[in-house]
Amino acid sequence: MFALMIGPAAAARSFTRRPEQAIALASGIALVTVWADIAASYRTSWPLGFFAGVIAAGFFLLGQGWGTVRGRGPARALSPVPLSRTAAWRLTGPSPIPERAVACQQSPPPVRDKGVSS
Repeated sequence: MFALMIGPAAAARSFTRRPEQAIALASGIALVTVWADIAASYRTSWPLGFFAGVIAAGFFLLGQGWGTVRGRGPARALSPVPLSRTAAWRLTGPSPIPERAVACQQSPPPVRDKGVSS
């Protein structure tokens, strides 16, 4: 069951970058996998789960090979978004919180009871 949930989506991710196309492709791969599993299991009397894992792994390896041939590498990661100058300065520059505000946050002032005096 796990191979039928993860395998088609992982394979489709290797074939396309667009989410809409990946969803449609994953659905198609899942349908092909299920029907091929049923046919192979019927002919060989082997368990359905074995063929589900093998066929899903085959589609995944096919997708990884496709990505390598297309020049995207076997495991495609999302590229980081470049930072603007302002965002990069904020990460490396001084703290945007003034020192006075930081000092006030570190130790709250003592609370004095204004009620009864001794």
